[in-house]
Amino acid sequence: MNDPKDPGPRYASPPCMAGEVTPDYFDTRAGKALIHQSGQANGIGNKAMALKHAASGERVDLHPLGSRVSTEKTSAIVRTKSFEAVRLIVLSGTEIPSHKVTGQIMFHCIEGHVQLGLADRTIDLLPGHWVYLDHEEHHALRGIQDSSLLMTILFDGG
Repeated sequence: MNDPKDPGPRYASPPCMAGEVTPDYFDTRAGKALIHQSGQANGIGNKAMALKHAASGERVDLHPLGSRVSTEKTSAIVRTKSFEAVRLIVLSGTEIPSHKVTGQIMFHCIEGHVQLGLADRTIDLLPGHWVYLDHEEHHALRGIQDSSLLMTILFDGG
């Protein structure tokens, strides 16, 4: 079961267009999410991704996953030059360390409980809660319960 060559579970898909080779963003080991700035971080190389993104006008189901949330992985919904939408899975005990995103970012909690750490405070996100962060605002996430969120990033200059 524990293969030393296996990088471990990934809880965020790389934001990429279908077929692009891109780095992993999050990789969890021992309950911590590691942010990869390049595909070579922590010995994990780039992987070719053939992701299916939603087409314009296509309906996407974002209902709570319920008991399935703990077995699901983060999935990219759509990415364009101006924005990206991702169903982010943050499991209980997982920490995504402080980082920033080029662009504005929004989190809408679909289910569970996540703490969003900002420079001056911590915000609890529960089902139905939504928060907006301005471009390049440092933030961290910590899963209090197994959770899924809709994460939307508006890219600068898109």
